[in-house]
Amino acid sequence: MSTGSDILLVGGGNMGLALVAGWLAKGQGAKRIQVVDPSNDAREAAAALGVTALADVAEASLPIDVVLFAVKPQQLDKVLPAYTGIADSKTVYL
Repeated sequence: MSTGSDILLVGGGNMGLALVAGWLAKGQGAKRIQVVDPSNDAREAAAALGVTALADVAEASLPIDVVLFAVKPQQLDKVLPAYTGIADSKTVYL
């Protein structure tokens, strides 16, 4: 992943925060990472890494280059619909 990408990570659990820590270690700017999670504890953990922590995707700064879903597979049906309106033709969904 390019260090110049604006990343929106959906899910601030163990897997999501491990990804964030890895990106930061590789030189990704913390200001270019946003983490969305409804859990206050997850948002606090993300904020402690220096990234922007959001309760809802509606709070996200746009545009976003990459949207990565780090949620349990059984949650995707509930989570995905909120993210259909934030992309443009260049946004990559993972």
